[in-house]
Amino acid sequence: MAETVDTTRGPSPTEGFQALGPIDLGDLESPAHMDTASEGAAETTPAITPAAVAEVQVATHTAASLAGPAGVSNGEEATPAGSEAVQSLDGPTAEPRPAAPVLKEAAPGLPKTVKATSAQTRRPLMAVGGVILVLAIASGVWLYARYRYPTLPDVQPRSVPEGVVVVPEKPASPSNQPEPADDDRVAWEAKLRDIDTLRQTLLAKKEEILRLQQNYQYGILELEEEAARLIRRGGFDSLPQALKNRQLELALQSIQRRQSYHDALAKPLHWIDLGSEELLYLRRRAFFDLQLKEIAEDIDITLHSADIDSALTKYQPTPERLSINNAVPVQLSLEVIWKRLAEQARHVGTSADDQRDLDIIAEVCSGSFGRVSELSILTLKGARCLAESGAMQLFLNRLGSMSSAAARKLCEWPGQWLCLNGVTRLSPELASQLFAWPGEWMSLNGLSEVPDEAAKYLAGWKGRQLELMGLRKSTGVKFLAQWEVSGGRLFVPDDIRREIEMFRRTGQLPAPAPNSGRW
Repeated sequence: MAETVDTTRGPSPTEGFQALGPIDLGDLESPAHMDTASEGAAETTPAITPAAVAEVQVATHTAASLAGPAGVSNGEEATPAGSEAVQSLDGPTAEPRPAAPVLKEAAPGLPKTVKATSAQTRRPLMAVGGVILVLAIASGVWLYARYRYPTLPDVQPRSVPEGVVVVPEKPASPSNQPEPADDDRVAWEAKLRDIDTLRQTLLAKKEEILRLQQNYQYGILELEEEAARLIRRGGFDSLPQALKNRQLELALQSIQRRQSYHDALAKPLHWIDLGSEELLYLRRRAFFDLQLKEIAEDIDITLHSADIDSALTKYQPTPERLSINNAVPVQLSLEVIWKRLAEQARHVGTSADDQRDLDIIAEVCSGSFGRVSELSILTLKGARCLAESGAMQLFLNRLGSMSSAAARKLCEWPGQWLCLNGVTRLSPELASQLFAWPGEWMSLNGLSEVPDEAAKYLAGWKGRQLELMGLRKSTGVKFLAQWEVSGGRLFVPDDIRREIEMFRRTGQLPAPAPNSGRW
């Protein structure tokens, strides 16, 4: 009776898997009658040759070595002996294949120990596949590490044409450690900065002295106005008569003294100008030689050092060097001062309002501005007191005229709105002072015309609004239009407005109407 071989069962637990040797498989040659097997066994396992047996032994040995002592390969649990589950080559998620049919009759001469199943044949193949997978992963990791950063090709240096000298690049030195070769340059830069600093100090002192000199000049003019009024009131005809009046004598002596101080300030101003010019000359000469030293080796820049050091010491603005005590200006005689005052006294007004104006000016200088709008004459002293006041608006609509010096002093007032509607004539001298005022709004509604000679100063005024509602003549229309185009706001009568608009459109001044009396 033939032995039945069950291909669905693995080796018994006690027997284990027995490798087949060449002797055991020597008679497994496929007989001729097996070529015509029945249809149920037509797809049985092909004939096993000695070469195939050897391959199976090698694969089995490799899989056993990879599985380790516990028979586990690649971290997976080994299938327990006697399990009926058959592991597929398609992976853990593949469907199980149907079991091979049981052979009812064994081939003649087949030993009883042979239990050839499809599952036992598949395990060596899985081991080989695992080895190949491990090798593929290792190869991929090595290739990624090897070619992750491509190797740059070697760059060959460019050839240098003949006759060209290659200068090697000088390595940069740390910023906190200057090179010894730059010590001279650093020292010279510091010396040139010392010259610039001293020049700026001298120029600042010059501005201070100029302001002091201007204050003395205003003081002289104020005293001259008062002295001229005293001469006109007292009817003095000569200097001896004037000196008999104590008030007039003090005024004359004060004018003489202030004039001496004013003239003595010319000495420190001259000294500052000399020092500033000499320092500028030494600086430029040293600077040019420093530039030429880079290309000319014969220049000895150290020769300038002594001259610069001497000038820096010589022109330090000490109190002794700026003092006017040793100045010996030419002092004006009282006779010269008297002649000048006598000429001014002839033009002093003698109206009944003169004393009232002087009283109002005295009030303004004492801090009271209740009657400032009643001023009809503005003296230089009154202009100074108004300029130093903290008022933001000044309404001087009764003021008919003022001197150029008074207008210049009044325009130092840092207010916003200046009303001078009582002014009926705008001379070029007065216009040059008024349009230098730094305020915003000016009213000159008492003017009937603005001559071109006076209107040209309007172009430099930085104010925002100008009222000229009393204009009757078109003189100065060109300058008025230009100032308005620059951003100013102009208030003029309608007929003047039409002429300004016509000039802005055509660029031509309107022709005067016949017998209009204009122009």
